[in-house]
Amino acid sequence: MSFAWHSQYPLSAQKPYFIKDHFQGGRPPADQRPVTFFFNGGPGEPSIWLHLGSWAPKYLQVNAPNLPDGPDIPDSFPLADNPQTLLDQTDMVFVDIVGSGFSEAIKPHKNKDWWNTDSDAKIFSDFITAYINCYKRQSSPKYLYGESYSGIRTPIVADLLVKAGTSRYEPDPSGKPAIVLSGFTLQSPALDYNSGGNDLPTFGLTADYYGKGAARGIMSETDYANYLRDFTTKQYKPVVDDNSTPASDEFKITLGSITGVPLLKIESFLNSMKDDFVRFFFGTAFPFKALFGKTLYPYSSHVSFNDYDLRMSKGIELNYSINSYENAGFYGAIKPYLLEQFNYQNLDATQLYGTDVAFYSWTHNHNGDRGDTSVPDLVEALTLSPELRVMVVHGYHDDICTFFQSEIDLADGGALPLFANRISVKDYDGGHMSYTDTKSHIAMSLDLHDFYQGPKATASLTTPSAAVR
Repeated sequence: MSFAWHSQYPLSAQKPYFIKDHFQGGRPPADQRPVTFFFNGGPGEPSIWLHLGSWAPKYLQVNAPNLPDGPDIPDSFPLADNPQTLLDQTDMVFVDIVGSGFSEAIKPHKNKDWWNTDSDAKIFSDFITAYINCYKRQSSPKYLYGESYSGIRTPIVADLLVKAGTSRYEPDPSGKPAIVLSGFTLQSPALDYNSGGNDLPTFGLTADYYGKGAARGIMSETDYANYLRDFTTKQYKPVVDDNSTPASDEFKITLGSITGVPLLKIESFLNSMKDDFVRFFFGTAFPFKALFGKTLYPYSSHVSFNDYDLRMSKGIELNYSINSYENAGFYGAIKPYLLEQFNYQNLDATQLYGTDVAFYSWTHNHNGDRGDTSVPDLVEALTLSPELRVMVVHGYHDDICTFFQSEIDLADGGALPLFANRISVKDYDGGHMSYTDTKSHIAMSLDLHDFYQGPKATASLTTPSAAVR
């Protein structure tokens, strides 16, 4: 297996991207070899997390949810050959957005010119089309893989690609029919900025992980997750959403057994859940962590949980934010990795590999709505492209983008159950980057292999769809 060339490939003076490609030597003809485009979230994060943590030929062995002893941040993780790489299934293209990683706008343009939802999605779709034309991949099956905020970005990009059809493709030298898009994977996606957290199932599975919840009994983890979904929908939400609905003693006992919050404090937990100020400004994890943390670390005044993976907690004062414990290890690895794997070193050796600087300057403006949602785009893409398939993956213990909220968003947006035969929803132990959990990494790779081996798209629209004429 050979792989990798680095290509700093500007689409134009206005759209410079930094990309990293992994491809398999001796691969079959283009029409038999998929290509997948990966992008991270934020909005504004570079592709470093997916590139170094998930499916490339080499990866950092994070071994979540383990944290180092002591108060200091881990400064490195082992870099190893990746037994779960997807290179046997697809070529991989990891893309940094403008103003992130090593991508920079070219004067007179500024990075922030593209820091809004619709411009961002448009240049991603432009980049994919330009890449396909440059490397003669018109007939290749094509996939997208987006994480976190890319739950907004990816369906919008997919819809743009589907509606454009093959109208922007150059002729394929092989003469084989072009394929626009075969499918996309959403890793821990944010799908609707207007929806709530719906994180009680996440709290219940977290309490069970720590051995403090008593409600699971002999249920399997999958069955228990279903029980928590049902309890949340039928009992918990009516009480929390309507202050006039009284909470029975039986309900309080059940809620306490789910969350691990002592019965004497469950009323305080419920009142916090009903407090709109707390829910809006602090998030519903705030009262859970405050009360549950005292159960876990009764003698500590310094308790911290990682919102991206609630299985990670510490009862000591830390010299770093537990939410970003991977940062030093990933950012310390990227430059040596690029030099070793791609023989690339940027001209300015002092340039930092930029991070999520766009987040605080981002304009959420999809279709003129400041509360972005991508579910309508997902539905439209699936409607216009009958062979398009979607895979949604979540970590049970992620409190940033909770697994149950995605299911609700897909249902409320009309995607489920309408497209249940084309949308696969998978949950695993782990957090936001569930692939950093070794066991889940293996399970996810098997499911992704099945996804790539599923029904293949054939010929695609040759002109823009009627919906956009």
